[in-house]
Amino acid sequence: ATIKASLIVVVALAATRIMRRRSAGLRHSVLAAAVACAATMPLLGPVTPSWHVDLGIGSTVAAPTATSYTGGAAISGSATEGNEAQTIIAFERPNGNPGRPSGGNALVLLWIAGLAAGLGLLIVGVCRLRWLESRSMRVVTGPWVRIAEDVARRHGLARPPILLESERPALLVTWGVRRPRIILPAGARTWTDDRIRVVLAQEIAHVLRRDWLLQTAAEVVRCVYWFNPILWIACAQMRQESEQACDDTVLQAGIDGRVYAGHLLEIARLFRRHRAAWVPAAAIAHRSSLERRVCAMLNSRLDRKPVTPLTALAVTAALVSITIPIAGLSVFAQTRFATVSGTATDETGAVLVNATLALSNVRTQAKYEVRTDQSGAFEFVGLPAGDYAFEARVLGFEPLREDVTVGVGESLQKNVALKIGTVQETITVTVDREQQGASRQGSRVVTARAPRPRPCPNPAVGGCIGPPLKV
Repeated sequence: ATIKASLIVVVALAATRIMRRRSAGLRHSVLAAAVACAATMPLLGPVTPSWHVDLGIGSTVAAPTATSYTGGAAISGSATEGNEAQTIIAFERPNGNPGRPSGGNALVLLWIAGLAAGLGLLIVGVCRLRWLESRSMRVVTGPWVRIAEDVARRHGLARPPILLESERPALLVTWGVRRPRIILPAGARTWTDDRIRVVLAQEIAHVLRRDWLLQTAAEVVRCVYWFNPILWIACAQMRQESEQACDDTVLQAGIDGRVYAGHLLEIARLFRRHRAAWVPAAAIAHRSSLERRVCAMLNSRLDRKPVTPLTALAVTAALVSITIPIAGLSVFAQTRFATVSGTATDETGAVLVNATLALSNVRTQAKYEVRTDQSGAFEFVGLPAGDYAFEARVLGFEPLREDVTVGVGESLQKNVALKIGTVQETITVTVDREQQGASRQGSRVVTARAPRPRPCPNPAVGGCIGPPLKV
């Protein structure tokens, strides 16, 4: 899902690059639709019709390697003529720490930690906005209210946003969904009518475009994919395109670009003297994008047309038509690997723990090796289809060697019962000839107590075979 979501966002970023001469509103709509499609990718995967692309690589195996892995997965090796490759896959030892998390669980915990941190910062930011709102004084009279009603009426807004004057001299943001609020900086009542009109035109443009809702939703998606730098790039570009689209709306309302840029620079200088408050809302004069916005304001050749509902619908439909096939795409090159699993026991039916089992590919000579766990179970996964030589080795038992053939995607069940092995020994006793006569004159018997074999601590676990005793 992450790869498919990244593919959708990359397509959108490439499209915005191609449409750099088109309006910022159109580019913003493309990015917003792409982020929305990326958010639905994990849900679309199981319900969309799947289709596969076979790259035709066959059962080619990777380069020779030697890897140690705790778990049941097998990593393949390869061999050319005359060169043998071997990959050893070791299970966790029976006496290992059972509470230690596996690599997959550790990654899940890491993702949850990043998600919780991102969502936590976002929630703290929204709570901070509410706290700033509670400490702000509502503006009900004066030029701000009069000009806000006039600008809202010009843009077809039923009622103007709520105006609040905060105690902070470097805070000017718009947020909210049902009844948006514009939080003004301290001392904003002393601004001129021209500056008030410029500021309100830009902030009400954010309200018309529902930028705070879209950007907050994009930030939530970014928190889910916090490890993916492509989503960070897309969210940052969304903010830039949103600010430029609002600037285009202000210029389309009849405000001169030089006048608008002058007011914007003065506000930036004013805010620079004070510490800006961190809140999850776009600032009117953010220093990171100020130069680009001013250049766009002074460029009379740019396309500043707003996005019509029909255009936004067409953009969304185009991205959905790309998202659905990508959601059902499954690219593989002989990725339907086989699995061989089973249980190793002795002649009495007791399980064998820590038994070594190996599969060697007859054609490539690649070797896969696993060990049984506490229940005597073993599993080879990620096996390419082909013929294999199966071997089981346990101390005190006869080695087992068989030929095994596995097909593409096959799950083969193979239980192993090992027989007790045999021991052949030759004991040679030598005597010095000079001492032979003395030994005949007197004899001495020396006895030694043989150690008793220790019984198995668990009757269900077999393989407790010790060396033979010699008397």
